[in-house]
Amino acid sequence: MIKIGDRFATGNGTCATVTSYLNNKKITIQYDSGAVQIVQGGNLKRGSIKDPLKPSLHGVGILGTEEFKSSDQSYVTWNNMLRRVYSPKNGAEFEAYKDCTIDKNWLLFPNFRRWFESQVYEKGYHLDKDLIHKGNKVYSLSTCVFIPQEINKFLTCRTNKRGAYPIGVSYKTSNMQYDAKISINSKTKHLGLFDSPEAAFLVYKVAKENEAKRLAEIWKDKVDSKVVSALLNFTVDIDD
Repeated sequence: MIKIGDRFATGNGTCATVTSYLNNKKITIQYDSGAVQIVQGGNLKRGSIKDPLKPSLHGVGILGTEEFKSSDQSYVTWNNMLRRVYSPKNGAEFEAYKDCTIDKNWLLFPNFRRWFESQVYEKGYHLDKDLIHKGNKVYSLSTCVFIPQEINKFLTCRTNKRGAYPIGVSYKTSNMQYDAKISINSKTKHLGLFDSPEAAFLVYKVAKENEAKRLAEIWKDKVDSKVVSALLNFTVDIDD
C-alpha cells in the first residue's frame, strides 16, 4: 500500500515523495527538484517515472513541467535535434554532427518550444544551424532558422566530400580537363570543361551563388527574412 511520505526512485536518478493519495491512479508526488506530478501507482513502483526538471532525453534533454504531447511538432523537432547531436547514428550522421553542440538554454524543452512557436514554419521545413552563420556548429536561438527542403538540399551540397579538387570540380581523365558541375533540384548540371581546377571553380562559384539568389526570390514570402538575407549574401569559397 502506497502511503503519504513514501519515497520512490525515479528513472533518471532522483527520488520523489508521495504528498497525497486519492487512489492508485491519482497519486501526487513531489520530486527532490521541487517538480510536482500526478502519477499512477504502477509506474511509481516500477520506477518508470522521471523528474521533469532533470535530464531524461538522450542524456541531456529536460522536459520541464509544462504539458505537451509527444506528437507536437515542436517536441518532435527538439527530440530529433537532441538525438542527432547527442545520440547520432553511426556513419554519415555521426560524422556530420560529431562536433556539434546545443546551447544550454535549449536543453530545456519549454525554452525551445517558445522559440519554435515564434518562427516561420511549415510542414516539412528543416531546422538549419549554419545558413545564417556559415560553418556554425551550435544550435541556438541566434543561429537557427527553418528552411524548406529545396534550400536544405542546396546547402547540403556544400559539405559533400569532394576529394582533391575544389568544390564543384572533378578531373576528366579522358580529355585531361577539369569538369565544373552543380546540383539543382537533385539534378546535375554540367557547366563546362576547363584547363585548371581554379578556372572550373570560378564558374561553379558564379552558378552556385546565382542559384542562392534564385532561391531567395522563390521563397522570400515563405521563410524568415534572415533566410532571404543569407541567400542573397551567400558566397562560395574555394576551400569550402
